[in-house]
Amino acid sequence: MQIRIPGPISEGCDGCKERRTAERRYLYIEQLAACTPWSPDAIRTMMARGAFKLGVHYFKPHGPNGRPIFSWDAIVRYIESGTAEPRSEDAIPLADGTVIDLHEATTKIQRLRG
Repeated sequence: MQIRIPGPISEGCDGCKERRTAERRYLYIEQLAACTPWSPDAIRTMMARGAFKLGVHYFKPHGPNGRPIFSWDAIVRYIESGTAEPRSEDAIPLADGTVIDLHEATTKIQRLRG
């Protein structure tokens, strides 16, 4: 079985339920699952493990409890890179899918303290 990842999403893809007439840069989990080899559960697991990063691969414009929206361009770069970015040993994954970099957080706190 060949899985086709669309260039501009207007082409549609084999697993998509609908053909898109306008280019869509952002997708919900279910839409992303329809256009990639991953299930919605696999995508959620990748978020929780930090493979998909908040602010890079997906966004939550309605706050921490909002529905995640994925950037298609970032997902294509992730797929085509062939490897996940190595995680720092100082990375702390949270239940909402965000990952806290302990070194970065410490640096920011020190700057705020003056």
